[in-house]
Amino acid sequence: FAPAAGLARGAQITVAAGVLGAAALAFTVAEVIDNGFDLRGGYYPADVACLDSVLGARQLQYGYSDYWNAKRTTELSQRGLRVVSVHQQLGNYNWINSRAWFRPAYDFAIIDENAREGYRLRVDLIKETNGEPAFVEHCGSLTILGYGSNRLLAKP
Repeated sequence: FAPAAGLARGAQITVAAGVLGAAALAFTVAEVIDNGFDLRGGYYPADVACLDSVLGARQLQYGYSDYWNAKRTTELSQRGLRVVSVHQQLGNYNWINSRAWFRPAYDFAIIDENAREGYRLRVDLIKETNGEPAFVEHCGSLTILGYGSNRLLAKP
């Protein structure tokens, strides 16, 4: 770099790194703008698309699941599903969320059949608290227990 010619070797490397960093940032900003400010870059996993389809057909929007699936589904849903995290005993899982997100009742529960023991929601407790679901659907490793609008309770 001509402007950096009079600088010490370490300073030249710092300037070069700064220029490369600025170029990378400019490229990233251009990509975000090209994607309509969608930081997901069009990522839409098949299981979330299935949840959108199944629950959208029944006009259901609010549910609960384990921590990771609640966050993932809410973020990646293209039809605005809102899924909060609950622990195995169906109480609010108060970690990196807002109490305002929780509701007195929900429409569906999402169970991850591949979740490790201790993290998977207990279907027996959901049914004991709420009775049999109105429908059960599968989206990959996820099972939807559908109860209908505001018919599913979290805390027993």
